[in-house]
Amino acid sequence: MAVPRSPVAGPSTPHVPENPHEDPDDDSVNDEGSRDDESITVGDQDLRHLLLRVTQALDQARAEIREQAKVIETLQDAQPNTVGGVAREPRVNEPNEFGGKASEYRTFMSQCLLTFSLCPVTYNKDKKKVLFVISYLVGTARDWACDILENEKHPYYKNFPAFKKALDTLYLDRNLKHQARDKLSRLKQTKSAATYSVEFQETIVPLKLDDNAKCLLFYMGLKDTVKDALATVGEEETFQPLVDQVIAIDQRQHQRRMEEKKSSSTRSYESTKPYESTKSHESTRSHESTRSHESTRPREPSPRPQFNSNGKRPAPHESSDLRPHSQPRGPISDKERERRRDENRCFRCAAPDHKAIDCPLRNQMTSASASAHETSDIEYTMPRFPQENWLSQVAMRQAP
Repeated sequence: MAVPRSPVAGPSTPHVPENPHEDPDDDSVNDEGSRDDESITVGDQDLRHLLLRVTQALDQARAEIREQAKVIETLQDAQPNTVGGVAREPRVNEPNEFGGKASEYRTFMSQCLLTFSLCPVTYNKDKKKVLFVISYLVGTARDWACDILENEKHPYYKNFPAFKKALDTLYLDRNLKHQARDKLSRLKQTKSAATYSVEFQETIVPLKLDDNAKCLLFYMGLKDTVKDALATVGEEETFQPLVDQVIAIDQRQHQRRMEEKKSSSTRSYESTKPYESTKSHESTRSHESTRSHESTRPREPSPRPQFNSNGKRPAPHESSDLRPHSQPRGPISDKERERRRDENRCFRCAAPDHKAIDCPLRNQMTSASASAHETSDIEYTMPRFPQENWLSQVAMRQAP
């Protein structure tokens, strides 16, 4: 069995004839050597092509392995949510219906994309994604998508990226960057630093700023107290650590304000406590003195029972005229005055058993006035009666 010649040979390897007695200058020998060199060159080219094909096959195999690894990872993530061998995906809030309003498009599409990410098994094809989005379109947006829904050969029917790009062209706000710039120029911290950071990061999404620009604009909108604290401790050089630092400083300052407010309220309470105790003591003393004065004040005598001219108690309709009063009433009418004169009654209390000069009410007023003068710590004020009644009674006294 003949041993094949090695296809690989270095370019500097000299040709050694098989027969040592052959002449190296012989033409037949040279022709055979040239044919061997040509076969070696052709073998090198074939080897290079073969190596290239093997390399391409390996690259393709690696790509397929990576794709299979992603599929395996997805299945492993869904493994805990399986019931009876059937994958159970998480429950996601449904997006609101979209009717073509440009300001609502970003929120609507973000909710749809979130649903596709959390439910990869359910929405594993572009066709399902396109139909899901169309199911939540209403109004003019639904009218635009009717052609896609009814025509399965439509270019967007099974191509979700192209379908989303068409929706972005129609409803994505073209002035979103300008609106974000205007809002960012007016954005200032008025509440907590956490609230301000959320509003700031939401505003700068369309602008695509770098880290240095974010830090600068975020710092410009902070409160002066936070800026003073940053000047003391030093700022962070990157955006996210700066946000965390500002929130920590703001929360600490808020805690200090609450502590100072609590301590000031405690001091004010302690300063007013002695005054309140003195005031309560004085009120107790005044209450006791009032009770003692009331106990020493002379009591008014109870009114005597009144009788009419027949020696009987007056009827209920007559009791208003015959019942004595602690104070005289206002001026009596001429008819009442004549009646009391005819029936010989008292002009003060209308009693039939005495005159006005001997009226018990008058004696009570006189005794009360005398006791008021005797008691120095009790003030008693004489009642003020209408002058007309006094004049009329004086006139009636002089009449007899």
